[in-house]
Amino acid sequence: MSKGLLSVLSLVTVFVFASLTVQAQTQSSAARALLEEAAKAMGGIQALRSLKNQVFESEGKQFDSSSTPRPGGATRQITTFRYTLTRDITQPRVRLEWDGQA
Repeated sequence: MSKGLLSVLSLVTVFVFASLTVQAQTQSSAARALLEEAAKAMGGIQALRSLKNQVFESEGKQFDSSSTPRPGGATRQITTFRYTLTRDITQPRVRLEWDGQA
């Protein structure tokens, strides 16, 4: 490989890495701004740090895909459910309340 081609290739490599670094820093600062905005919308970072519990609520339906009258046919709904999961952030403790109806 000639010295001229090698130096051009080296120069291109340096510019590619430099542009990737700038792009990563831009994305990083955009992500940080988004997280700060989300924390502010929830009362600020201090309010988030003072939380002691997390609560997850969900509801849905369960279907049995193994008992269809024909392959690829409609599935049968077997139950509806609703649950609340409460997690204590200060201790390794979780509470699950599950309500299901067949």
